[in-house]
Amino acid sequence: MKKYCYSIILLNIFVIYSYSQFERENVPTQTSPPPIIEEKLTDDKMLSMLDVALKNLSEKVKTIPTNIRRVTFYSLKADRTQVSQPLLKQMQGKIEAAFASVQAPITLVYSPEIKPVRIVAKDDTITFSSGFQSTEEVKNIAQKLRLDGLLEGEIYYTPKTVYLNLRIFDTETMSIVWSCELTNIVPPPPLPAKQKMFWYDLGIGGVFLPVSFENVSKTAIYYAGDFRILTRMLFEEKLKFSLSAGTFFLYEGINISTKTFVSSSKRASGPNNFFVRLGVKLSLIQKETVIPDVGKRDLLSTEFTVGNIFASTKEATNILFYSLKFESDLTKEISIAAGVSYVTPTRITDIGAKAGGITYEISIIRFIINP
Repeated sequence: MKKYCYSIILLNIFVIYSYSQFERENVPTQTSPPPIIEEKLTDDKMLSMLDVALKNLSEKVKTIPTNIRRVTFYSLKADRTQVSQPLLKQMQGKIEAAFASVQAPITLVYSPEIKPVRIVAKDDTITFSSGFQSTEEVKNIAQKLRLDGLLEGEIYYTPKTVYLNLRIFDTETMSIVWSCELTNIVPPPPLPAKQKMFWYDLGIGGVFLPVSFENVSKTAIYYAGDFRILTRMLFEEKLKFSLSAGTFFLYEGINISTKTFVSSSKRASGPNNFFVRLGVKLSLIQKETVIPDVGKRDLLSTEFTVGNIFASTKEATNILFYSLKFESDLTKEISIAAGVSYVTPTRITDIGAKAGGITYEISIIRFIINP
């Protein structure tokens, strides 16, 4: 009986051991991701990255104070595990050349006295040290060399980026008067300027129209008001399409409804005629504006239009006219205009009047709705 029990126990141990071995051999192996191999920064690579960063120097130097003119390059610091001493000298030379090439408002002065080397002997030891020991020493050297500032920098490299920090100290106060950071990271290009497609304005003025009535020549005077839409033509702001519509109010002239002359003391009520016109507007003299999305202001422009007057008579309901105007923007919101038109001569037989010919138009003021 005991032998039988021992056999069962040994069999179970064998089965458990065999199963564990089977699982161990069939467990899928986990593969580790391939190591990321970073590009090694060679001397040429670091110098080329610095060249890209220095291209942004031209905009930065414009902010240097006007009282800082004579400057010496005091020091350039770097991680010595990355940058060797000869390479650091090359980098300093590139920075000095960049200041000269961008026509910076400062003059870099060569002054070996600015980096003094001291030898201190104590008993049996000799110690070398460099740099100034006090601010008074800095001021004395700066006064001797007529220096306005000291330029120093720090340069740091990552596998893909270089960071160059430059600063200028005022030699009188030892305060930082200018600082900037340059990097080889190229900023994204600026978004294109928003293309303005439409302009709207409202004009108020007067029209002088020659009229003859019962063999008496007279100039009819109208108040005029119109609404104009301008749209870009060929994607240029100098040339635009124009479409305008408006109305005439008789101020002085012939009142067709009463067949009499009317003056300012006896005006006809309500609009007398409506008109529309289509043309082109050409900018002759433009001025840039500092307001975003406003575009350019026309100091002088000319507009040629062809239009039609919808007269309030049964016989002459459509009168064709041509006009040429000159306009000037006084501000970004107000302009004035004056011009001459040719109105097709039209006879109004029911009152024996004839209107048309050379007409003068003055736009006393135009309100630019969306300048």
